[in-house]
Amino acid sequence: MAVTAAAAAASVPLPVTFALSPGAVNSSIIDYTTPGGIKTYRTNVAKLEFTFDLKPENLTIFLEVLSDRTSIANWWDIITITENNVTYNLLENYGSLSKAQVKAQSLTYVGQSSRDEQNSAQMYTCLLASISDEAKKRVMVDAHEYRIPRQGSTPFNDGPLFLKHIISKSHMDTNATVVVIKTRLSSLDAYMEKLGSNITMFNDLVKSQRDALAARGHVSTDLLVNLFKGYMACSDQEFVSYVKRKRQDYDEGIFVTEDKLMEVAENFYTRKMEDGSWNEPTEDQKRIIALTAQITKSETTVRKDKAKPRDNKGKQANKNGKKEYELPKWKTTPPKGDQPKTKVVDKRTYHWCHKHKMWTMHKPEDCRKSSKPPAKTTTEKSESNEAEVQKNTNLRVSQALSAILQGEE
Repeated sequence: MAVTAAAAAASVPLPVTFALSPGAVNSSIIDYTTPGGIKTYRTNVAKLEFTFDLKPENLTIFLEVLSDRTSIANWWDIITITENNVTYNLLENYGSLSKAQVKAQSLTYVGQSSRDEQNSAQMYTCLLASISDEAKKRVMVDAHEYRIPRQGSTPFNDGPLFLKHIISKSHMDTNATVVVIKTRLSSLDAYMEKLGSNITMFNDLVKSQRDALAARGHVSTDLLVNLFKGYMACSDQEFVSYVKRKRQDYDEGIFVTEDKLMEVAENFYTRKMEDGSWNEPTEDQKRIIALTAQITKSETTVRKDKAKPRDNKGKQANKNGKKEYELPKWKTTPPKGDQPKTKVVDKRTYHWCHKHKMWTMHKPEDCRKSSKPPAKTTTEKSESNEAEVQKNTNLRVSQALSAILQGEE
């Protein structure tokens, strides 16, 4: 059966327009009265997956997420600015572009009823939904910074100007000049300590500072050296030894990039965190800890011995907790002046013995007590021996600690 020309034409597939996203198919005005136009608008203005709080350490990820939305919505034309034959991208070169340059670009499409004007309005709505409530309070008090007057109409909230204003409100953009950023990158050892030797957080800090520097048209020529210095300040000694080997390879001419060094460092950190060995003491440190524990135990033993129970008169109790015999007060009270040195108490005759320094039943001339210093009691001997043992123990432990610290056996 013969095929008509109309049928043949209908069977030929129409050419397909290639695009990476629906928004990039064409640059014509979007018809918001159609279901397709409404769907496109809702997709483009939807809140980003990341809410920005204006903190400088979160700026990089915010701009990365916004870049993905820019590709989907095809907002590239409104954030690309050419100045003196040099093309800048607001997402990447925000530090090199002034508000005046961004506004000059915006004035080329505001009030022109163009696709760029639609895109700008979409970006503003998306950004407003993607910043925290606290951030809204800080940026919206200066609405004149991103709002462009339109003749015979309400002012226009421009997306790129709003983005520039958000970045300017971030601490990083207002205070972190090129000099400040380079100073931070040269003090990475101090930041390692502040971050508690968390390698992931440390690497994120380095990358954010490097990006902030690049956004201002600068690079750090000694970042790799500063990275090594920062890693050397880590509290995990095994990690430090690992980095030292990498530094030795670098000094011997083995090429390594900043990103590769950060990658292997974070992999090492992740492995040790997973097996629970991060910041585990070295063998020498374990020996020091054990010896320190020995000293503490010895001191505790001595303190416990000295803290034996005592009665309410201050007399030390015996092993069974019973009070020891306490002499009556008169027994040790010497006679005064011309008072007699003999007296009767309870029908017993007592004599004052100057050797015993107490009233005794024997006469002074019959006293057998030696005039030499009294011998130490059993308790006094025990305390003296314990003190000597503690002294010797501390000496041996101190010598051992000194040997460890000096790397000796």
